[in-house]
This record gives sequence, C-alpha cells and structure tokens, in this order.
Amino acid sequence: MNVVRQLRLKAGLTQSLLAGLAGTDGATISRYENGHRSPTLAMLDRLAGSVGLKVVVSFEPDVRDEAGERTEARPPQPSVPPSRSRKLRQNLWTL
Repeated sequence: MNVVRQLRLKAGLTQSLLAGLAGTDGATISRYENGHRSPTLAMLDRLAGSVGLKVVVSFEPDVRDEAGERTEARPPQPSVPPSRSRKLRQNLWTL
C-alpha cells in the first residue's frame, strides 16, 4: 500500500480532509496514492505536517561488500558543520 495512503488512513483522514490540510485538492491526493503522480519534497513536507509528522532526508554513502552487494552496515554519521544560524542548520539536517 502507498505510504501516503497508509499515513492518511492511520490519521483517520479522508483524501479531501488531507488535501485541505496540505493546501491541495483531493484529486491530487488520489493521484499520489495511486502512483500516477509523485509529490515534490515541499508537498511531502506539507503532507507529513498535516498528519503530525516531519520529513527527514538523509544522504548516506552506498555501502557495498567485497562482491559489490549492498550491505546494511552504516558508516558513522557526519557531525553537523558549524553554522551561523542554528535554525538553518536544523532545517538543513531535518529536511
């Protein structure tokens, strides 16, 4: 099942209610749920916020074993670089 649909149903919302909360229309939500369209990152953020969640994007190295197969092992996470603005740094690392 589509993740947009799963989250909407878990929140007990209709497509129309979710659309209203996210600032779009029900037809757009239907297209996302049926795989006819993909939401932008900005729309994903609005959809997530509508059901009390946030979107987190993580860029990680593609870790492979000696045979070239992807592995579950994850290298240490990079530290957050210094920034003049704490809020900007938080936004960049939690997008």
